[in-house]
Order: sequence, then structure tokens, then C-alpha cells
Amino acid sequence: MWSLGCIIAELYSGVPLFPGVDENELLEFHVLLSGIAPQYMIDGGKKKDKFFNINNGYKMKRSPNSRLAHL
Repeated sequence: MWSLGCIIAELYSGVPLFPGVDENELLEFHVLLSGIAPQYMIDGGKKKDKFFNINNGYKMKRSPNSRLAHL
């Protein structure tokens, strides 16, 4: 249902809801909106090492292309 709502909103407005330049920035947008996922969900992710620094308290790794660095 959430995905359908996002698609309809994007089609109606003509702009993406989360305009990320790469996967990392897209995840940053999601975390800003809804908060960081619980540790058990991060641990179950296949790409957790790409997006999170597990040894540093589950901190997100910032994309070198991120436009959100100032936040």
C-alpha cells in the first residue's frame, strides 16, 4: 500500500518523493523521515556493511555524493 501511495504521489506531483543521487543518500532521506531501523533489521540486511558502520554503534555511512552532509 505504501509503495502504491508513493507512486501515485510522484505521478501527481511530477517529482520524486526521495530524490537521492545514490542508494546511500536515498537511505538517508528515509532515515530523516522515519528514523533509523531497529538493529535486528539492520543485522538482517544483505548490504548492511555498505550502509552502516556496525562497530560504531550502527551509525550510517555518509555517501561521498550526499547533499545532506550539512544536516
